[in-house]
Amino acid sequence: MNNLSRLALLPLPLLMLCPVHADINPSNIAADAQWVVAIDLNDLRNSTLGKGLMDMAQKQMAIETARNPQAADLVVGNIRINYQKFSEMVGSVTAYGSNFSPDPKQMDGALVFQGTPDLRKIAEALALQGTLVAPDKVKELKDLPFAAYELGGELIVAFPPEPVIIISKSKARLLKAHDVVRGAAPSLAKAPATPLGALLAKSGHSFLVAASVVPPNNLFTADGPQTRILQLMSSGMFAVGEEEPRTVTHMQLVGSSDESADKLLKIIQGMVAMMSLAESTDKQLAEFLQSATVEKQGRTVSVQLAYSSDRVVQMVQSTAQQLGKIAPPAPNVPPPMPVAAGKVVAEWSLGQAPAGAQPGAALLADHTIENVSLVNGATITLTARRDLTGNAIFDCVDILPASGAGSPLHFEAENMRLQRYRVQDAPYASRGKFISLNGSIGSAQFDFPGEDGNYRINVRYVEQVPGKTTMSVTVRNPDAVPALGAK
Repeated sequence: MNNLSRLALLPLPLLMLCPVHADINPSNIAADAQWVVAIDLNDLRNSTLGKGLMDMAQKQMAIETARNPQAADLVVGNIRINYQKFSEMVGSVTAYGSNFSPDPKQMDGALVFQGTPDLRKIAEALALQGTLVAPDKVKELKDLPFAAYELGGELIVAFPPEPVIIISKSKARLLKAHDVVRGAAPSLAKAPATPLGALLAKSGHSFLVAASVVPPNNLFTADGPQTRILQLMSSGMFAVGEEEPRTVTHMQLVGSSDESADKLLKIIQGMVAMMSLAESTDKQLAEFLQSATVEKQGRTVSVQLAYSSDRVVQMVQSTAQQLGKIAPPAPNVPPPMPVAAGKVVAEWSLGQAPAGAQPGAALLADHTIENVSLVNGATITLTARRDLTGNAIFDCVDILPASGAGSPLHFEAENMRLQRYRVQDAPYASRGKFISLNGSIGSAQFDFPGEDGNYRINVRYVEQVPGKTTMSVTVRNPDAVPALGAK
């Protein structure tokens, strides 16, 4: 998948994983919409449920990044963009469509993103770059009243003057979505009497809102079970919200007739009763199911569940671990130091920084290794290991004769041969750059160009809180390397 397609899909893993704290804005949805999903990632970051789920996702991402340093990155050209930081720029996402079809190519709709100004700048820059590096797949459209780009002949990404990004499959739907956003076309805010408008008016303050009218029967097998159940309904809505400290799940199903509504009520009451009686060793899950209540007003059947947000997070984490979707929590200790290629001349743990301290000039420190025997061409390796929350930052190395006479040899960390390290800018670092570990274990290596003798090695690094990071220095002399074919 190319980078521009991935850009359009960036929020989708979060949509599937996390409900979000949002009041749906019907003024951004066309009045003829037949289905809608609305989500707001800004309030997600401030809700109890959202914080818990995001923390779980970040820990899993940290584990994946430790295994594969590029797991959390989106590569664009020579630039590596952190996926998590990029996704945090997305404020809200609203998706809606006006038709249903068994053929995905025939379905049409619009996806409206709102976020930070930087989100728009980055997205448009990626699209523009695509026209230069892959002109056969990304084309700039000149016949629209705003900047827009066609991706792979299937999607159009538009950047109108309003602070939104709009994605659609057709120019007509794109222009209509833009008219809705700027108030020049009817929206659901002006059509509260429509089936979808009536449902959204009842969604209240919710994490996630998904609503739809019932699709036509031709989407399903004639007289199949799905068709017979759907024939009982005319529309439905699902919403998840938070009323501190509880998460509230709310579902509404509108019957196609009074008789159908009665049938829906009985079916749902029976299902809820069966779930509450189901044998389960998970006490939290049983309590969650038993919290369900079912009501009927007119043709609308409502189901509501309310449960502690903290315990919902625990339940989701436990279920995900049982299904193998996330790794179990690992002990908060660094992995073992790898076997060194050469002689270990020093190994030390970082532990002088106060709890919660961030890297900075005040944490620069030196570790001096006395009387190290070096020969010309010797390979010196700096190795670091850390846990999921530790830092491992090298700045530079100075090597002086053990006698103290003469000028030191200076080696910048960013110029060494790096494995699982990345170069970062820092005004307090030597020559404005240092290297930071991009994983659980990494190394930086260089060759000694001086004369044979005894030397003092001085390693400059950034201190860390106790027990989080360990560093070592090894030396391998050329004569320690076995000749080819030697036994």
